[in-house]
Amino acid sequence: MKTNSFLVVMPAFNEEKNIGRVLRPLKEENLPVLVVDDRSTDKTAWAASCEGALLLILPRNRGKSAAVKEATRFDVDKVVLLDADLTGFTRGHAAQIKNWVNSYDCARIMLKGGRTATTWSHIISPALAGQRILPMAVLKRFYESSSVSGFQLEVALEDYLKKERLKQEELVLEGVGQVMKEEKRGFWPGLRARLRMYLDILSYKLRGRPTI
Repeated sequence: MKTNSFLVVMPAFNEEKNIGRVLRPLKEENLPVLVVDDRSTDKTAWAASCEGALLLILPRNRGKSAAVKEATRFDVDKVVLLDADLTGFTRGHAAQIKNWVNSYDCARIMLKGGRTATTWSHIISPALAGQRILPMAVLKRFYESSSVSGFQLEVALEDYLKKERLKQEELVLEGVGQVMKEEKRGFWPGLRARLRMYLDILSYKLRGRPTI
């Protein structure tokens, strides 16, 4: 089996309370991790550096799409996109990801059985999954042909992969969930953030995806 060079890319904004528990299992499995801090106002950068992750801090808050784009400057075969707010993520899951990188070129990673809300959201809208494995060359071509912003990354990536007819495996991390925005920010601020996310996605869909 060919061993691929890869980089785990973790965009993060105000994830001081969550990021350590995701980085720790990755560190235990010696997975290379880049945390792109989207100009957090808390101690996200400090928490990431404590776990030994390679850290890049953006000069201003630019959104998830811009944060992930920073990874394209690295010379690796593949990229693993992971969110910083996962729950129930263990060393066993990190080991699974390490094996998957060498087995699959392109994959969407679904979360199941960790938290009910996360499981159902991935069942209802699998295209919104933030966990993926991608060849770096594909990610670079995506950004060269796309101008996405904010929360449009996942749906735009999904459309791009379909357009390029790239087969995407569907893998599952059992027992892993995510912290909801309403929990991280408080109910009303979190709900407003969620609505902004949906409006971002709707804006992308309504404009007819001209840049893909």
